[in-house]
Amino acid sequence: MGTVHRTPASPNWLCYYNDRNGKRRTKSTLTRNKKEADRICAKIQSIEDQARSGNINRGEGQARHRKVVGEIMVECGAPIQRKSVREHFTSWLKAFEAEQGRNTYTRYKASPTILGFLGSEGGRKSCVTAGLGR
Repeated sequence: MGTVHRTPASPNWLCYYNDRNGKRRTKSTLTRNKKEADRICAKIQSIEDQARSGNINRGEGQARHRKVVGEIMVECGAPIQRKSVREHFTSWLKAFEAEQGRNTYTRYKASPTILGFLGSEGGRKSCVTAGLGR
């Protein structure tokens, strides 16, 4: 069973749970609210218990963790935005153009490094963009 504790070094509650292999693990719940931390920890433990019983694999477990965190953030009024790397970079580049000028924008947009990355698998992957900046 997952339990929450707080250490003097952190204002946030920590979740102590047993992973799919039975090893005791710790994750920050990133909240100062004990009730919310208990709920997050219980969901984490539930996912790990399902993985241990063979009902879900590692990829499904990660997807469920993301879903749980997303649901909790929506309930808290701060939904997590997910965009592809291409979408995030394109919006960043447009903002950059307004600040830096047309020539710098054109040079950045035509950079072989940027074009290569966006043409690769990395440019199509989804990522959490909250907190990402320049």
